[in-house]
This record gives sequence, C-alpha cells and structure tokens, in this order.
Amino acid sequence: MDLDKRQMKAMDLLLSGETITDTAKIVGVERKTIYRWKEREDWNVEWNERIQEIKTEGNNMITNNLDKYVSELEKIAMTGRSEKVRTDALQYLINRVLGTPTTKTQDVTDDEDDKDKVDTKQVAEEFKKFKRVK
Repeated sequence: MDLDKRQMKAMDLLLSGETITDTAKIVGVERKTIYRWKEREDWNVEWNERIQEIKTEGNNMITNNLDKYVSELEKIAMTGRSEKVRTDALQYLINRVLGTPTTKTQDVTDDEDDKDKVDTKQVAEEFKKFKRVK
C-alpha cells in the first residue's frame, strides 16, 4: 500500500522538524493517526529511504567543502589566540588521521605494532614546546 498525499505531507513536516501535534493539525488528522502511520511498514520503508537521502546529501555537502574545513581548522590550530584552542585543534587533526587514543590500559607485550603508534598527547606537548622556542 502506497502512502497518500496527506501521509507524504506529514512525513515532509516531521522530517523538517515539525512536532507530531503540529503536523497532525496541518494535515487535518488526529495525533494518534500520525502514530498509526508511523507503525506501518510502507511508512517505515519510505522514512528510512528519506533519512538515508538526507544523510547522503549532508555527507556530500561536507565532502565537497572538506578542503575548506580542514584549511580553517589548520588556521585555527596555527594562529588561534588561545593556546588551548590551538592545542585542541591540533589534537583533533591528529586524532582524525591517527585515531583517538584510548584511556584503557593495554598489554603491549603481545603487540609489536604498538611501538610504531604516535602518542598524540606527546605530539601536542612537543608542539607547545616548539611554539615557545620560536
């Protein structure tokens, strides 16, 4: 069973952030009707497809502007007024490339590859020292 125009309108409103109460008023149904629609399989299929489209669109927008975001973050990391802001920006950039360090204690005796990992906190501290020397 396909969704009708009212159901599609309700979905559009809900996806745009409208409340169930206001959505029901706008499309001319009771709130419980909206809740019943949301339980239907065809509603959920359409809802999930629309959510996936929104996520894909958002990811595409971010990807298309990624170079701008990274450049701006690099600028903040290198020229920010606060040492904390600069350190946080650098830490974020390093973590994005190398991964976020864990706070768990790990037994490294069995993992020889761990010796090649970079300690991002140490890198941030070294950067602080480097900036002071300049």
